[in-house]
Amino acid sequence: MEMGKGLHRTAALGCLWACNCWFLPPPGPEELPEEDCASCSSEVDFELDPTCELPGTLSVEIGDGASEFLPLADGESPEVYSGPQGGRHHYVAVRVGNADSGRYDRLELQVDAYLPGECPDDGEPCGAGSYSQTLVLGGSPPWRVVDGRVEEYGIPVFMGGEDVVVQVQALDPCGREGWAQQRW
Repeated sequence: MEMGKGLHRTAALGCLWACNCWFLPPPGPEELPEEDCASCSSEVDFELDPTCELPGTLSVEIGDGASEFLPLADGESPEVYSGPQGGRHHYVAVRVGNADSGRYDRLELQVDAYLPGECPDDGEPCGAGSYSQTLVLGGSPPWRVVDGRVEEYGIPVFMGGEDVVVQVQALDPCGREGWAQQRW
């Protein structure tokens, strides 16, 4: 009988080895510490400033990145991360230009993900998304400014399918807006 138990253990270990089912977290970037993560806190206040009269619009670019902004070509997908239970997600990054960090220290980002059938084919903005989150950047911790543009990365998008549309809308306290879409 002891031989049967040993055989079962060997078979179970063999299955785990063959299936790569060691129940370890998927490989990926280290999690950002809370004090360095502008999007970690949902308690940051964002208010419009009725006295602000800055001209122009915000430019928005969607990229790949768990720990930095990496540009994406049209139609290119960010890296896909697979979880141990079969879930898939992306870490997207956002770059916002024409933000005036001398005037204010906050930005609001609305990040939405869609299935392609939920969006118009002509590149127009989509409505409410299948997956949506609002991030307020700035305050404490301060936002990241790289080459005069605000960058946020490590934004999880839990739609890891083959065909996805990610749309980001940015708003500053002056009421200036900008948006971008990335389809893959």
